Amino acid sequence: MVCYIRYRKQQPQKHAASTFKMPGGVWMSYVILAFLLFALIILSLEPDTLKALMISPLWLIILAVTYRLLYKPRMRQRGNP
Repeated sequence: MVCYIRYRKQQPQKHAASTFKMPGGVWMSYVILAFLLFALIILSLEPDTLKALMISPLWLIILAVTYRLLYKPRMRQRGNP
């Protein structure tokens, strides 16, 4: 959603020419971001889900490192950048 908001601000001419527009536009992006923040707050209220929420950044780092080390070199070998 943040990327969409930045895209709308930086490239309004491309968005105007686009045939696929997000329903609700920028304000809906803010509504979605508020909902995600609300979900994070709700998840942090219970001890079990708080633990999982605290581990999530570590999981994302593991995924990113795995992607860089395993998947990306394989795609370069096949000719896909």
